[in-house]
Amino acid sequence: MPSLAARLRVAFSGPIIICLGMIVLFSLLSENFFSLSNAVNIIRQASVLALVAFGQTFVILLAGIDLSVGAVMGLASCVTAFLMLKAQMAPVLAALAGLGVATVCGLVNGLVHSLLGLNPFVPTFGMWGMALGAALILTEERVLTGFPETLRVLHDGELLGLPAPLLLVAVALLVLHGFLKATPYGIATYAIGGNEGAARLSGIRVTLHKTLVYTFCGFMAGVAGILFLARSNAAQAIDTIGYEFDSIAAVAVGGTSLMGGRGGVAQTLIGVTLIATLRNGLNMVGVNLYLQMVFIGLALILAYVAESQGLHQLLGSLRRRVAGAPASPTEA
Repeated sequence: MPSLAARLRVAFSGPIIICLGMIVLFSLLSENFFSLSNAVNIIRQASVLALVAFGQTFVILLAGIDLSVGAVMGLASCVTAFLMLKAQMAPVLAALAGLGVATVCGLVNGLVHSLLGLNPFVPTFGMWGMALGAALILTEERVLTGFPETLRVLHDGELLGLPAPLLLVAVALLVLHGFLKATPYGIATYAIGGNEGAARLSGIRVTLHKTLVYTFCGFMAGVAGILFLARSNAAQAIDTIGYEFDSIAAVAVGGTSLMGGRGGVAQTLIGVTLIATLRNGLNMVGVNLYLQMVFIGLALILAYVAESQGLHQLLGSLRRRVAGAPASPTEA
């Protein structure tokens, strides 16, 4: 049985400690930061990133990557908006069509990567360009507005006093965490990411599994794109560009290994919370937008190093270096 110290190290990982430290710091710098209204605001802002990052988590657990999710989000939102405005389609049906398009994009990524054996960078970056181009053509490079108020419920609505985006993320988290930890398909995801060759020899249908995972990532990008549309109440192809990098950062910072086989959606949520809290806090204290990028980059590097090496090990190594002692036995 693990010791109390070991349990505490697991419960309070580097990203969690850094996130708690940021909450304390921004609460001191801004009187409005530590408030219920701002907490709800952070939840609504983080929900879009959480959903797309959950899909990215599955891909990274396979030791893969999906660079297309930002453009696929934009395409899903533009398809949904176009159908509501031009075809007078009901919001629910339009959203389902947008989800279908995003899912097909993920399926194409999976098929090209799995069947042709290409590095996932190639097909997903190619899909990034195709999805962005299709969205720009569909919208004629304009911003689409004037949607039914029904769509806003997805972002502004509440149930039992809880914001709808929070409930959506919570349900997704519980379902996906259970899937990864308690089903044969979830265990197969870890097995493929840990050692694809051994997984294939053990009878796992690796090609099919990887195709389905990339398809699921496209579906989650579609869900995130529609939620983004509900939040912004406007559709523009380029608005979601950048989420591909934010989603990868959230997954890595949370503790999921970029080499595959270790991590999960619970860790990803920690990374999402850290990024959303940092951006919200910097906005509230009035930090320049470009300077924000510097702080965010530094915080992400620190959080990733703290998670990958262990915060207590990192601090101990730095302390030994300052004292002039070897940082590790191998340096002695």
